[in-house]
Amino acid sequence: MTTWATAPHEWWVVASPPPACFVIQLPSPAYDRKLTNVNGVVKVKPGSGATNQKWIVQSVGGQVRIASAVGNAVLAVQNGGNAVGNLITLQPSGTEDHKLWTRVPLTGGLEAIVRKNSTYLIGSPNNWGNGDPNDAVTDIQLVDDPGYSFGSNKWQFISTACPTARMSAEEMAEVAPAAEDAESSQRLTAFPNPSGGQFDVQFYAPPGRPATLTVTDLAGREVWRKPLIGTGIQREAVRLPEDVAGMYLLILQKETGSQGGDVESTKIMVVK
Repeated sequence: MTTWATAPHEWWVVASPPPACFVIQLPSPAYDRKLTNVNGVVKVKPGSGATNQKWIVQSVGGQVRIASAVGNAVLAVQNGGNAVGNLITLQPSGTEDHKLWTRVPLTGGLEAIVRKNSTYLIGSPNNWGNGDPNDAVTDIQLVDDPGYSFGSNKWQFISTACPTARMSAEEMAEVAPAAEDAESSQRLTAFPNPSGGQFDVQFYAPPGRPATLTVTDLAGREVWRKPLIGTGIQREAVRLPEDVAGMYLLILQKETGSQGGDVESTKIMVVK
């Protein structure tokens, strides 16, 4: 928001332009594959009309920030990179160069999406994205195509209605830390979070001792459970029922030996 004075004691307030929502797809009808947030991994999949194929584009200076309509994560270069082959991932919002993009108009209503302070652009060189949800690697990466010659490096921004239901600031503040934080910690952590109902859990359970993971709604109704045997720091995959959406509790109950048991919990957000 910008404020300035036009005369003594007269002030005008000009709001920043509101964000706009788009479906971002490779050239149609040749490929007709759309940028998709598949449980926190950027994929290029056939159109479904789902919220996870909508992207919120907001101007930031001379560039744009591109955020998934599922949660608030933005398109960014992995590890802040600026080299050919660097993967494009979903990361927390920010104004760093690797999270901002320049939309370069091309012929035929197409655009290139170029990293800030770089000539490298977003492309999908691997068969234009296989969209495999079981593949944890993104379908897109930085490519070097200074002449904008290849169709797999060109995109159409198709205006669409923004989702009417998004997480509140309070809900976002309650979401657990990202996966990078979990790697060096023994605490109970879910990632991606928010998710579409499929996510991984990392935690510590004493080796050889029983433990149970459960997911409940905020009223305590159980929607998912898995008994297990501890192996130390470990991961488990969680796949919730299709009708689950909203804020839930992930609970770890574990036996700790002579000192009895222990319970950990964290909030998770499921967005459909």
